[in-house]
Amino acid sequence: MFFPGNGDGTFKQSSTLTVPNLFSPASIASADFNGDGKLDLLVGSSDVAFLVAGNGDGTFQLNAPSALPLPDQTNFSQGISPLVAAADMNGDGKIDAIAADDGSDTLSVLLNDGTGKFSQSITAALDDGSGAIQVGDLNGDGLPDVVLVNYKTQKISFFLSAIVKTTPTVSIQSSAAQALVGSSVTITVQVKPSASNTPTGTVTLTSGTTSYGQQTLNTSGQVSFTLPSLAVGQYPLFASYAGDTYNNSATNTSAFVQDSTDFQFSLSSSTQTVATGAAATYNSTVTPTAGFVGPVNFSCVGLPAGYTCSAQTVTVTGQGVNSPVIVSPPLTASGSAKRLPFQSGATTSFLALGGICFYLRRRRISQLLLCIVALAACSAAIGCGGGNSGSKPSGYKGTSNFTITASTTQGGITVAHQVSATLTVQ
Repeated sequence: MFFPGNGDGTFKQSSTLTVPNLFSPASIASADFNGDGKLDLLVGSSDVAFLVAGNGDGTFQLNAPSALPLPDQTNFSQGISPLVAAADMNGDGKIDAIAADDGSDTLSVLLNDGTGKFSQSITAALDDGSGAIQVGDLNGDGLPDVVLVNYKTQKISFFLSAIVKTTPTVSIQSSAAQALVGSSVTITVQVKPSASNTPTGTVTLTSGTTSYGQQTLNTSGQVSFTLPSLAVGQYPLFASYAGDTYNNSATNTSAFVQDSTDFQFSLSSSTQTVATGAAATYNSTVTPTAGFVGPVNFSCVGLPAGYTCSAQTVTVTGQGVNSPVIVSPPLTASGSAKRLPFQSGATTSFLALGGICFYLRRRRISQLLLCIVALAACSAAIGCGGGNSGSKPSGYKGTSNFTITASTTQGGITVAHQVSATLTVQ
């Protein structure tokens, strides 16, 4: 029978719930077994215990009951109905089922996975004649206990809950397997239960004598730490879980090693002397430190105007890498050298000859014609040879000091190393 309540101690008209193939129901318990926020019914009847899902409006899914996995169900053919109760017996926040079966004289605790599916967990022997069952904290330890009355022995039986702790596993993950020197990385610690209880409590992270603090686990059993501004080297990390009511303390069984890497940069010779217009080659070496892996780029600062610096990006994979850095002069340019007036001997002769011709034009015509021919020849000489046409290099000559830089960027962090170099152009 179902009596809807009015909320004031009175009830509405009752209704009858009929479950097909459910005979002689003898006990009942209500709880949200499948996690949908609606009360369900756990019914002990002849032959079996059933779970009937609720719809949340006072109706139930009577045509789709599910049987609980009670032990020795062959005895149920005797028509004996188990007594049922509901409580969170293992502290995982999910309502479990308790059944006292007078057919097999067994008390069973069936653990719920949160969806209304149960697995048999713990059984205890009972005297024949169980008549009623209740669940409550009988000894004040915060755990649900079970009490039964027996109509044959005229006794009351108590079953006090005891916690059997299990040991979880602790694992560590890093936001960057390799972090450049000066980087900050995030370390995530996961504590996974070996039973059904998600670990709660605190985790402490250490590396040698350095502690990175203590954090409280979230509802997923995780916690995060930040390792700031790492120096070069390796950091063996250990995470210690303090334990809780249902879980033993634990630590990661082997150290998780966080690498903070760098590289060294050097030149086989930092001084080069070349002829005007020739390129200079600086042989460089990049050597990894603490397992550095990654690309390295090169650049130059302080070269004479027009000079270029070129080098291919190298990838370091655990061993030193050699790479030439080539410094090249600008391209040469051709052009005529300009002369100031009267600096050319041919020009001076041209002007003198012109004056003579001017004087002779007042004399004989034949002499004047000869003078004009000579003047034309002199003019041609000035146009063809007087400019001294040729090419000359426009690059820098002398000694210059500059800097070659090798750099890499990973995870938003840039690490650069510089060496001083000297270039002499003769």
